[in-house]
Amino acid sequence: MPRYIFILIGLIFFLSGGLALIYEVTWVRILSPELGADALAVTTLVSVFLGGLAAGAYFSGHLANRLARPLKIYGYLEALLALYALLSPSILNSLLPLFGFLGSQAPENIWLLSFFRFLVSSLLLLPPTLLMGATLPLLARFAAKQSENTAATTSFFYALNTLGAVVGCLAAGFVLLPLMGNSSTLQLAAVINLGMALGLLLLSRNHERSGSSFQESKSSLPVSSTEQRSFLPLITLAVTLSGMAGLICQLAWTRVLVLIVGASAYAFTSVLAVFLLGLGGGALTASLLLKYWQRGRVFGFSILALVTGLAVYASSFVLTQLPELFLGLFNTQTASSLFGQFKINMGIATSLLLLPSWLLGMLFPFALHLVIAQRARAAQQTGSLYFWNTLGTILGSTGAGFILIPLLGLVTSLLLAASLLVMAGLLVLLPYIRQPKGYLPLLVSINFLMAAFYFAPGWNRALMVSGVSEYAEIYAEISKEYSLAEYLEESTELLFYQDGLTATISVERNRLLEQDNIYIATNGKVDGSSQLDMPTQKLIAHLPSILHPAPLEVAVIGMGTGVTAGSASLHPATKKVTVVEIEPAMVEAARFFSDYNHQFHQQDKADIRITDGRLHLYLHPRQYDVILSEPSNPWITGIASLFTQEHYQLGAKALKSGGIYAQWLQIYDLPPQQVHSILATFQSVFPYTLVAFTLAEADLLLIGSQQPLDLDPERLDRRMQPPQVAADLAEEPIKIKTLHQLLAHIWLTEEELEPLIAQAQLHRDDHPFLMYQAPLNRYLQTQEENSRILAEVARGILPLIRRQGYTLNQLQLDQAYQEQLPDYLPAFYKN
Repeated sequence: MPRYIFILIGLIFFLSGGLALIYEVTWVRILSPELGADALAVTTLVSVFLGGLAAGAYFSGHLANRLARPLKIYGYLEALLALYALLSPSILNSLLPLFGFLGSQAPENIWLLSFFRFLVSSLLLLPPTLLMGATLPLLARFAAKQSENTAATTSFFYALNTLGAVVGCLAAGFVLLPLMGNSSTLQLAAVINLGMALGLLLLSRNHERSGSSFQESKSSLPVSSTEQRSFLPLITLAVTLSGMAGLICQLAWTRVLVLIVGASAYAFTSVLAVFLLGLGGGALTASLLLKYWQRGRVFGFSILALVTGLAVYASSFVLTQLPELFLGLFNTQTASSLFGQFKINMGIATSLLLLPSWLLGMLFPFALHLVIAQRARAAQQTGSLYFWNTLGTILGSTGAGFILIPLLGLVTSLLLAASLLVMAGLLVLLPYIRQPKGYLPLLVSINFLMAAFYFAPGWNRALMVSGVSEYAEIYAEISKEYSLAEYLEESTELLFYQDGLTATISVERNRLLEQDNIYIATNGKVDGSSQLDMPTQKLIAHLPSILHPAPLEVAVIGMGTGVTAGSASLHPATKKVTVVEIEPAMVEAARFFSDYNHQFHQQDKADIRITDGRLHLYLHPRQYDVILSEPSNPWITGIASLFTQEHYQLGAKALKSGGIYAQWLQIYDLPPQQVHSILATFQSVFPYTLVAFTLAEADLLLIGSQQPLDLDPERLDRRMQPPQVAADLAEEPIKIKTLHQLLAHIWLTEEELEPLIAQAQLHRDDHPFLMYQAPLNRYLQTQEENSRILAEVARGILPLIRRQGYTLNQLQLDQAYQEQLPDYLPAFYKN
């Protein structure tokens, strides 16, 4: 067959890898808001996806050996994949009611709920992933028919496919999903996929021979036929261990990089892209190297695995250098552009994981050369090896996410991954030891692990959770005189640290302030404190609870410090406060705020649920009188789905008649058009909306209902009078003692919102643009501009009170407004 045909097929397989990653990223983005974004849900999705690839490779490997024209079958599979991608949104919409029905039957049974999630995700993802996984064995069969060096050609195709995945990952994460949204991205990928399928069928028709006979080459196994039975299981186990170690490394590296660059969608895309670049580059290097490496391949695999383990171990020494590296790369203007995000995220990721992942990528081609004994069985052997390697990645993903990282921490997980690679390298040498000792690899690996622990670098917890990307401008100035580590040692006291299931949670005390100020952080980003954030944390609880006539059951999305939940529990009418928190470590960390959150954990009213907030609302319809949504910032991956129209619709369904939904919203680091989009999206579901300032030039509170809000001043005043409520409002730094002071926080009603939201883009699940635009605005100073725009249209709460037929002392209200917003009062009173 002409050489250019192999090049064309290689390019098609390269493109196939890119499309596969586009599909994977897009489907995960579609499914996560629907099935939950908690650790168990994400692991379920990843495991089903990888499991489908593994099963597809296994079955294809066993069937492909009988195929006379594997290229033709490959073309048909790509066509089926394209058609499925086009239909997948409709298939998902048909499956969601099934999940909603099943999940609502057992919302509190985590294992039954997980089974339902596994069932739905399997129904959606297994068909396409089986098709994707089947492709490599088909190309192995094609290579066996057309090439003398089957293993080398198959390895080369595998490398091209992985490098294509890099392009697909970057294209999806940086371009397609931000610009086009989920459905349009799938449609574009499917159209390209159909073109690929047509090209493959044409190539098969014109160039693929129908005959199946060919001359067998000598076995590439470096052992005699009598030793093959004992040798092949060792290679298989070694490849399984390397797959396990690879996913442990990827997850640990990802968690570390998120601490440095922030948990944006671009950060996750960059880590995955660099990891795949290493795997693909390593595979390409190995496939070229093995053309000339004919002897000693077993020892080559062993040495390579040992060196890879050492490289993973060495990467642990780089971790605490990353904050200073980030500050060296950081520039405010650059970081506010897409190219800047690409440069910083890719630069940090490359410095940490490119070398060890490159070495990891060389292991599979080496193993492939060792197991392909006969060209007639090349497809089966390739499929089996791919199956076991992918099974290892599933075990690594599950084990790292649920056991290793939460229990042992990030550095220890990396050291354990390194020891698994050492064990893999030693396993393949057992047939060459004259007196085999089956326990030798395990014994050496344990000794390596113990030595690695002894010589492991220190993990500066305070430095790693300092939020270097979030507070880069401040730290950049400080680092001109001090090292960041020295400054943090003097200025902060670490009270709590835990690498949780989904994030790293910390609680710290600021030693430099006269007032005692402790704060809680997620991946270094502060989410609540005992001083600065207190007005927001308390008013989110009190304003909606006072406006509602009888808030018997209240839900709080996001634990944070627990202050909001604790303040909500003070209202006598409230019988239960349900806190929905996705990260168990956050619940434990909030105990450090017991002096501020009214000992919420010990209250009888407290009901803490560890699950995804959106999923909880989906499976618990018509349960709450008030829902208080207090997530983190929308630039963080997964948080943007709590600001979409579909999420608010779920919230509306979870409210009882006359219920109130309250949403925290930042006005810093968000340009006006994005603030207006959130306002428009919220008001599209809750037509009766009030907009209140809880913290000047910082935080808004959106209060919405599908029925008119009764603003009877006498009733509202009575709702403020219970001693515990009045005392909580009167404390520093809120200092609200009268109804007028409370109502003066409300700036706008739905009537004043109309000119702001008339042209605003609604934020939808299919195109959650905040996920991609908000990270580019993290360093913009937009709070003054947003405050001015809101003040220019604001008229306050008094006109609405009067339209409802009530009266309120205007002089006292005006005085309260003057206390709240003196800088914007002229614009406010023009209206």
